[in-house]
Amino acid sequence: MIKHLFSASLWGRSVSPKPFAVRLALCLLFVPSCHVFAEQASLSGNVLILPVVTVADQAYRVELSIVEDSDPLEFLLISGDVLENADLDGASSFSGSSLSVPLIVVGSTSYWLNLTLINSDPIRFVLADVGVNSGSSVVDGVAACVRPAPDISHGPDNPTIVDGLSVSSNRLFGGGPGVDGIPAIEFPVFTADYGREGLSSEQLIVGVKIGDEVRAYPHYLLDWHEIVNDQYIIDGESVAVSLNYCPLTGSAMLWQGNMQSGNPSFGTSGLLYNSNLVLYDRETRSLWSQMLEQGICGDEILTIPDRLQ
Repeated sequence: MIKHLFSASLWGRSVSPKPFAVRLALCLLFVPSCHVFAEQASLSGNVLILPVVTVADQAYRVELSIVEDSDPLEFLLISGDVLENADLDGASSFSGSSLSVPLIVVGSTSYWLNLTLINSDPIRFVLADVGVNSGSSVVDGVAACVRPAPDISHGPDNPTIVDGLSVSSNRLFGGGPGVDGIPAIEFPVFTADYGREGLSSEQLIVGVKIGDEVRAYPHYLLDWHEIVNDQYIIDGESVAVSLNYCPLTGSAMLWQGNMQSGNPSFGTSGLLYNSNLVLYDRETRSLWSQMLEQGICGDEILTIPDRLQ
């Protein structure tokens, strides 16, 4: 049933294949390309686009066309490019006989695919197996952001602590305003009347969806406040959260409040680490690096915040 559903979702325009005489396993004579970051596979008409495919120690961008009226589905190689410095996270891989695609979204479902090489001139694959990714979450056809294990923190493992700091003091600078000089927003009030608030469809926001709650935090407000201490209902309980945003790096994180404390909120410390926001928690006054996602000074040093997607 899954194969029939997947097959029915793929059909589109016809593409004339360009045969290659060299096996993919022997690293085709692809045209060099530039930097690229790994993405999920995608469909354009009846062309399957694999942004990053690893073959031995080399990465490629590959396009395959679906052979019309094939059952089971067959795929013909039509193009490929050598990639330099590619991000291999989530990449597809070719073993010499099998092409594994870990993630492709069709409709509202996230699938994995396994293709088997059946011909080398022209290079041709057949769909060997397909299944739904367990635990996958897709919203409006886009795979939800899920942090892969075991990436617990972006901070260094077992860093050397010098003078009470887990980071180099040479990269820690005052950003101008002092502690709370950039005031956090406490208990924000939300509206659905976007026009009245001057929020247009072109403006950037940080969007958050937890359960049935969907909220938008506009960049033009975050530029002036950087932290929003808010509340969400999670599993029937009110949970304190802190949305933190750094205008210099354009990065946003959503942390649960410092839940073991009487005051779970965060504020701006007035400091920057590597030109990125440094927060402080209002219970222990410890410093936290936003992008390292670690406490870097104080009682909470090396503590990793509880995060929400």
